[in-house]
Amino acid sequence: WLCASRRYTNSTGCSDVRIEEALLEKIVLRAIVMQCQILDVKVKRLRENSYMAKTSEQILSGEIKTLRMKISQLEDSKMQLYEEYVEKKITKDEYLSRKEKAATSLEQLKIQLSVSENKLKDVKAKMRLSISQIEETDPFIRFNQIDKLTPELTKELIKRIIIRQDGSIRIEWNFTDEIAQIIEVPAYAEYKAV
Repeated sequence: WLCASRRYTNSTGCSDVRIEEALLEKIVLRAIVMQCQILDVKVKRLRENSYMAKTSEQILSGEIKTLRMKISQLEDSKMQLYEEYVEKKITKDEYLSRKEKAATSLEQLKIQLSVSENKLKDVKAKMRLSISQIEETDPFIRFNQIDKLTPELTKELIKRIIIRQDGSIRIEWNFTDEIAQIIEVPAYAEYKAV
């Protein structure tokens, strides 16, 4: 393989860059398989997280239903308390005391309900994000068992390959570079020709 722009510019040292096509194919193929294996692990983790979030969603939904039921019962008991006061079954002081306790309990339940509803919103957002990420990465996992690099495969996965004078190879992918995210490097991967 020779640099494609060697005819147009001499200042880059591009004319000195040469690598055997078989070696380049081997390096690129290994990089593709590595990326796909990491994507596979990521998808498995996302599915596990999605399953745990679904369980949390069910628990929170049950908790919300219970809290709403308790709030409804407490509001009914406040009305019943008022009726007892009107019918002179309880004194005014007893009515005010019990009404205050009921109001305090009702406020606490409403706060708990609000917190649970916010948690449920967060869990649902995480589930949507996980599902979106799974759908985004799933198509690339099928490439983790490839053993031959084809032009179609190269066009689908690789934006471009840059080979430097020192023999390092930079691959710019058509998808998120999982290795770069793990080790926190820019959106390309560098591989040394061996």
